[in-house]
Amino acid sequence: MLAVTDVINQAKIPFVIFNTGTAIVTDQSPYFVRPTYTNYTHYYPLGRYAGMQGLKKCVAVAADYAPGQDSVVAVRGRPDWGPWKRFDGASLSRRGHPNWPSERS
Repeated sequence: MLAVTDVINQAKIPFVIFNTGTAIVTDQSPYFVRPTYTNYTHYYPLGRYAGMQGLKKCVAVAADYAPGQDSVVAVRGRPDWGPWKRFDGASLSRRGHPNWPSERS
């Protein structure tokens, strides 16, 4: 998607994106339109609800790419939810995994 940003901006045509979960895509061009959800919209209410229920600890594990990071940020939420006493966010990366295509011999 982001590979066509320059072309879309120069042509000044709307570009509808249905399959992106990351929030940053529509910030890249005023011509990008996303009629679907972002990962943030799913995880923000989850973090808010958990914080309002009095939970004090949270561990979030996400993929090491933009939508995964959006999810961790959303669950972390805002301090006025009754802030987490401890919040651990971890990113999982496939780098170093023997089945990752770039590392196969």
